[in-house]
Amino acid sequence: MVEEAARKALNAIVDALQPLVSADRKRAVLGALHFLEEDWVPLPRKKEDAPADHAEEASEVDVAFPPAAKTWMKKNELTADAVESVFSFDHDKVSIIADVPGRGKRDKSIAIYTLVGLGTFLKTGERTFQDDAAREVCNTHSAYDQANHAATMREMKSELTGDKNSGWTITMPGLKKGAEIVKKIVAVE
Repeated sequence: MVEEAARKALNAIVDALQPLVSADRKRAVLGALHFLEEDWVPLPRKKEDAPADHAEEASEVDVAFPPAAKTWMKKNELTADAVESVFSFDHDKVSIIADVPGRGKRDKSIAIYTLVGLGTFLKTGERTFQDDAAREVCNTHSAYDQANHAATMREMKSELTGDKNSGWTITMPGLKKGAEIVKKIVAVE
C-alpha cells in the first residue's frame, strides 16, 4: 500500500515537472522539500559533469541574475546551481531553502541576516533590505532570540550598516561572508 502511494506520488511529481526547464524543476522540488521541512538538497552538478546541451540552459539561468550579481558570483567562484541550492527566487520574494549553518540562534541569526542581504543582492543587484524580512526568516528557521537579538545585530557591524527601522545594507565584507556561507552549505550537501 505504501509503495503504491509512493509510486502515484512520483508519477504526479514527474508529470508536474515535465513541462518545466531544469532550473524551474529544481526550484519546485527544493521549495516543496523546504515546505515539508525536509533537509535534503541535491548536490549541484559540476561544470565538467554537465552534458553539452546543459551549457545552453545554464547560461539561460545566469541571465536571470543582475550584472552586479553575475560579477560577484564569478569573483567568488559560485555557480547559478550553487546559489539556487541555497535560495529560491520566486517573483518578488527571495527565500532561503537550505538549512542555515550555525551552532545556536546567535550564529544562525548572523548567517540569516547575511544571506537575506546576499539574496536581495542576487535578485535585484541592490544591497539594501528591510529588517522585517530578515526577522521573518529567523522565525522560520527557529533562530530568533528576542532577548539577545539587538546584541547579535551589534556584532554584525562589519557585515551590515543601518538599523532595524531604516533597513540594512550588506557591505562588501558581508557579501564576502555570504559567499563563504553559501560555499559551506553547498559543501555539506
